[in-house]
Amino acid sequence: MRAFRALGEEVVDRPVPRDEKDLMILDREIRDYGIRAVFTLDLGASPFWVSRFREIQSRWRIPFLVWFVDDPEGYAFPEAADPRWTLAFCWDRQLAGKWSPSQGISLEHLPLATDPDLFRPAPATGTLGGVFVGALAHPNALLEEVIQADPDIPRTAWRIWRRHRTDFRSSLRDLVLGYGLSQLTEASDDPLWRLWLYACLHEAGRMKRRMMVEEILGERGLVYGPSHWKKVLRRTPYGGTVTYGDDLCRIYRRSIFVLETRQPQAPSGLTQRIFDASACATAVLAEWSEELELFYEPGKECLAFRNIEEGMEVAHFLRKYPQRARSMALEARRRTLARHTYRHRAEDLRRRLMSAL
Repeated sequence: MRAFRALGEEVVDRPVPRDEKDLMILDREIRDYGIRAVFTLDLGASPFWVSRFREIQSRWRIPFLVWFVDDPEGYAFPEAADPRWTLAFCWDRQLAGKWSPSQGISLEHLPLATDPDLFRPAPATGTLGGVFVGALAHPNALLEEVIQADPDIPRTAWRIWRRHRTDFRSSLRDLVLGYGLSQLTEASDDPLWRLWLYACLHEAGRMKRRMMVEEILGERGLVYGPSHWKKVLRRTPYGGTVTYGDDLCRIYRRSIFVLETRQPQAPSGLTQRIFDASACATAVLAEWSEELELFYEPGKECLAFRNIEEGMEVAHFLRKYPQRARSMALEARRRTLARHTYRHRAEDLRRRLMSAL
């Protein structure tokens, strides 16, 4: 919102309607304010809104800018959207390529960014030997129930993770799908088979994140995030919960480097951590991604690792030479401020909107 307003746009912030009453209120405000376009992240968390999305678009007849920062498949995309009024974007380049064009809607790649008003550098280099901030996995009660009901899922997920840990250039999602296809039988036509695959991917992703944190950060790092970390961490200390903004900025500034690893639903997309940590002039140690090399120069502005052992070696290097880490982080900060702020993303969205009007 601040980014759009900084460009001189008038912005009205409203929650996604959750029922018919909310929708009636929003209908009236759209008319009274003379709204020219709607911007939404994903399609909101309301099943009601998603189920009525196409109908609402056709009724309002104004462009909808939809920026997916999650897998679009989970939001009934593209079926839920009216192609006449939808301008869709995705933070993950691989996913954008997978869906574009689909049913008349192009899904354009638009990476995440940072707010330099929130994330600023400290005068001196941090001293903490690495931090990770984030959840163990996105919560999903249905998949958790499936995992609890089938003890074979954790065993299968472990075998897949042991293969994946040797080369992060392979997709965890592809490895799980490949395993599923190799096990196909006549019984696998059951609709629950797809649910089993998603549950296996969820469990493998959770294993991956925990093992990465424990082995790369070790005892010298800290993990911040939801309290469920306390139940699974064995080596790396748990630092507690954190709020986005000043609190997170202070944590990044305390550390020599920030560890970056993606969730399974992001085949290549860069997470918020890379942009926010770089804005703080804190070095980023990132799981390799083809997108990383599109936006930053590995070795000069950040460091990437392609397997667990390489990650441990680079973490040791950053701790041994904190000034080198700081110099690299300052280079990354310069690029971030020049290309990867939310004002840049707002400019991209406005430019696309203007071309569609």
